[in-house]
Amino acid sequence: MIDIIQRRDEIIFGNYDPNDYVENGMRLFFRLSVEKLKQLIEERLVEENSNFNNDAPSIYVFLAFAEKYGGRYAFSGYVYDKYLNIVGITGTKFFESYQEKEDFEILVQNADMVDIEYATASWN
Repeated sequence: MIDIIQRRDEIIFGNYDPNDYVENGMRLFFRLSVEKLKQLIEERLVEENSNFNNDAPSIYVFLAFAEKYGGRYAFSGYVYDKYLNIVGITGTKFFESYQEKEDFEILVQNADMVDIEYATASWN
């Protein structure tokens, strides 16, 4: 049986290499697609209490938002041990509706950095 961490890393990064983890045991990811996040959840490769150390929404809230708007968003963050933490979201430059913009503003209301014009936000 493939180790959960190995399988998770294969989905996110395309490979598992313990040498890719930095000194503190984290490995960063950028532009994680909605499809990959959904696969991680479906295969139960992420902990329910991910995003435990910042004010970012849960991975399930991120997924629901991105699916509602056609998967036009990607996520950044890091993996640490068995946890996946999403600390950033990036969309397309233009919102397709006022409702999407409004929903994005609600999603990112506790973010440490927000750029509404470029539909990006991050949490420290």
